[in-house]
Amino acid sequence: MDKSFVIGVTGATGSGKTFVIEELKKIFSPKVVVISQDNYYKNLEELGVERWDRANYDKPESFDNNSLAKDLSNLKKGHPVHLPVYDFKTHSRLASEVMVKPAQIIIIEGIFIFNILSLRNLMDLKIFLQSEADIRLSRRLLRDIQERGRKAENLAESINWYLKVVKPNQEKYIIPMKRYADMMINTNEGGIAAVDILKKKIQNILAGE
Repeated sequence: MDKSFVIGVTGATGSGKTFVIEELKKIFSPKVVVISQDNYYKNLEELGVERWDRANYDKPESFDNNSLAKDLSNLKKGHPVHLPVYDFKTHSRLASEVMVKPAQIIIIEGIFIFNILSLRNLMDLKIFLQSEADIRLSRRLLRDIQERGRKAENLAESINWYLKVVKPNQEKYIIPMKRYADMMINTNEGGIAAVDILKKKIQNILAGE
């Protein structure tokens, strides 16, 4: 197989990345594989904090980006890789790993993938999903409750954390990364339009256009 084509998909938390990518996987699997920056979160011990809610998980250095770039490079060259598995309930890496085989299209997703030069250099197409801040907040809170074990009664704490930490870091680290995007897609109304746009793009890539 020739070198894989790498598509980077980013945007602030709640911009719809997960929905868009899951839909693309349904359409194109096994021609498309996905790796997530979330798998490469550092353990709490590495971040030097005592409890998860004291950790600032919204900075680029919260991830082991060197290992991510190495794995992405190997995958792009046609070599299978073993991805780490991160547990958001315990905020630590599990002992298990997930093997990912190369495919014609590799999608790498994460909130800080455009911040890392070594990752950007491996991308053939860079996509930025954008939506308004209040929409992103609503989606983030629902995700944390439904998928990451946060309790509904801690809603005020979650909102306070968002306003004091997440939102300022989004404005500092993520929003400026629009300048690196080859394409920006608005997801205020949801991710269906983004799926349609990227579906056509991937179809063209697979057809050699």
